[in-house]
Amino acid sequence: MFLRIYVVLFLASISGMRASSLSLVEPASARIPDGAAPGSRPASYTLHGVVVNSATNEPVPHALVTLSFEGERSAFAGTDGTFQFEGLTHSGQGGIAAKKPGYFSPQDVRTSQHSTSHTPRPVTIGPDQPPLILKLIPEGVISVHVSGEGGEPIDSLPVHLLFEGVENGRRVMQQLRSVETNEAGEFRAADLVAGRYFVFVGPDSEPIAPQTGGRGRQGYPAVFYPGASDLASAGPIEITPGKHAEINISLSLRPFFRIAGTIGGVPSGDRVNLEVLDSAGLPVGTATTIGLNKGTFQMEPLPSGSYTITARDLQQVLFASHPLNLNADALDVHLTMLPGLAIQATVRLELAHSDTQTDEQGHRRIVSGNTAIGFGIRPLVRLTFFPSNRLLTPMQRPFQPGVTGSGDSFVMEHVRPGAYAVHLDPTGPYYVQSARSGATDLLREELTVAPCASVQPIQIVLRDDFASLVGKVSYDARVESAIVLAIPEDNPAGALQKVVSQPGGVFDVRSLAPGAYKVLAVDRADNFAYAEPGVLQKYLSKAHDVTLAPDQTANVELELVHVEE
Repeated sequence: MFLRIYVVLFLASISGMRASSLSLVEPASARIPDGAAPGSRPASYTLHGVVVNSATNEPVPHALVTLSFEGERSAFAGTDGTFQFEGLTHSGQGGIAAKKPGYFSPQDVRTSQHSTSHTPRPVTIGPDQPPLILKLIPEGVISVHVSGEGGEPIDSLPVHLLFEGVENGRRVMQQLRSVETNEAGEFRAADLVAGRYFVFVGPDSEPIAPQTGGRGRQGYPAVFYPGASDLASAGPIEITPGKHAEINISLSLRPFFRIAGTIGGVPSGDRVNLEVLDSAGLPVGTATTIGLNKGTFQMEPLPSGSYTITARDLQQVLFASHPLNLNADALDVHLTMLPGLAIQATVRLELAHSDTQTDEQGHRRIVSGNTAIGFGIRPLVRLTFFPSNRLLTPMQRPFQPGVTGSGDSFVMEHVRPGAYAVHLDPTGPYYVQSARSGATDLLREELTVAPCASVQPIQIVLRDDFASLVGKVSYDARVESAIVLAIPEDNPAGALQKVVSQPGGVFDVRSLAPGAYKVLAVDRADNFAYAEPGVLQKYLSKAHDVTLAPDQTANVELELVHVEE
């Protein structure tokens, strides 16, 4: 759709159509600024600038530039990358964005890795405006060629492209593309932002039948580039703006083996989803035969390698998981379906200033100033569980457990076994003073949920005498905004706070626990794992030190720090 609009506008531009004719606002001659005398000539402003390649600083010709200000108007940059909007009769704040196939805008990349949204850059309309410099980031490309032992191309082989992204400051692995190689054994992925990528190919879905007198079926295994069996040994592909990486993967045929077994613990009449996950955590096989009355299953043959067989009922209540190192037929695999664990959580709210009241239904309400906050219906804090393996497959994404109960006592249901980092987000004007599960400090340690084992109740303490940080970040006109991080000194990788500065660099960070902080302003947060141990260390010497007392609001002035790519 965008390409169609782009071509139409391009044809219009080369045929002599004025850019103003594309405007959705009124013509300048028909508008009179607020406060202007009737019959007087309205003020007229011009906005102009240039679109450049962020990697080379060379002009980007024919980029589509859109100005959002009391409507919307568009124009194409010239062959030298310059653009101009004339006849702007009002002053104020607007938004401007440049687009061209094969490029990203900085707003697209900063908003979310591989986001399809387009956030305009803030712009001021008025007199004496300096020229704008709009940067476009050229896309990266990865081309993959997969061949067999004799160099022949392997077609119809699954290819998965993984991206090492960042979610809430933590490194995670995201699957971006999942396709099959073409007849030439090739796969091409364009439209890639800068970062670290991993390519995972296989396994073969159509093993070769044995010839007369030959051995069993054979096919191609699953490997990470350049030939590793697991993600820890895989070779990352570093993509910088505009880089085109070409990689080759050579595979050898391996024998395929059968998988079969039994499932226990399935209630009568329940349906089960059974699948095999490869070493990348991606599904590669499903059951061809399930006889739940007899509790049996059979899978399609798979090549040798490390797998995990998983099972779950359609109500997402019962689960089973079984690791499998496949180097021969595995015909006696046994899965036992177990319910996810229920974890009790209690919240103690310590109030320093507010009054506690009870309404007619017996629900407690916190009255703070002129604001009444009820918490008899919903929990006081939301908990999000982040799997420690950092691979965000559909079964392993961060999740918020189902909750029963309310207010200061509730139960998190159907929590699957695993190790989790627990993120706590108060639903009111509070901060988390402490959160523990037995001897585990959840502000600093992961929560381990073992199969068939109970978990100590989570005890959370919230307080309302939080501290705040306000201030301003100094940066030049080439920077649009800053990311402000408030980092607790006693736990640099723990529960830090993050906000995006407002126009002019102004920021406001609230709901901070009293204590010592290092406050840092960085130019970007995309692909910056600020919550990972060790990542922040190289930047902390440039941070501002501040100690916050309960209810204190401190004002800090920050200089922008540029994060390394």
